[in-house]
Amino acid sequence: INLAALLGPAACSRGVNPCADIGNALVENINSREPLLRRAAMQALGQVRYPNAVQALSDQLSYRQRGLDALAALEGLAAIGHSTSVSIFESLLTSSNADMRRLAVEGLARAGTKEVLPTLQQMGQTERSNGVLLALHYANVKLGTGDTSLQQLVAALGNASQRPLALGYLLDLSVSMAPALSESLKDQSADVRRLTADVLGFSRNTNILPALETATKANYDVGSRRTT
Repeated sequence: INLAALLGPAACSRGVNPCADIGNALVENINSREPLLRRAAMQALGQVRYPNAVQALSDQLSYRQRGLDALAALEGLAAIGHSTSVSIFESLLTSSNADMRRLAVEGLARAGTKEVLPTLQQMGQTERSNGVLLALHYANVKLGTGDTSLQQLVAALGNASQRPLALGYLLDLSVSMAPALSESLKDQSADVRRLTADVLGFSRNTNILPALETATKANYDVGSRRTT
């Protein structure tokens, strides 16, 4: 299933049928008696972003309501970000579970629901979970209102505990935000520069090649001076 999640996006980019074959096979495992299997299937459906799984995932979330299975169902829905799931995401913004709140914010961002921006901005004034706050920054950028939020996501790369989440958000934003992200190749932190370069590679945006070449030369020169 993990392999299907990795290969799924590539298969979907080549046409509808391969995506449907993978997606339908994953949907069949949602009702497995093996907890790890059904959770992996729900999470993988999100990674594949298979829209035909929305109803099945919604049913699982409604049935489970809480716990690891409900979280896996919501993770799948949030990654797909379908417009029909917006009401589910909105209802979970006030959940007592921080992961539920974070995934609800992600889902609204991917659904392109700009109407919720005032609600999300108000939410950010009282939110205490670092994960949810990062998700709110991601939503700001995804919905087109977040130059400062992009900088906050980049800054989180320097924090080991926040890095995996921030990296995932930046990879998702890389295609649309590559030019703005290239500015972080000048960051004082070597870790931030390195991870930013990795993210930019996934953007496949040839316009940022000059920035990468400049950063390569600058970092090579610094390394040479230190060796000397």
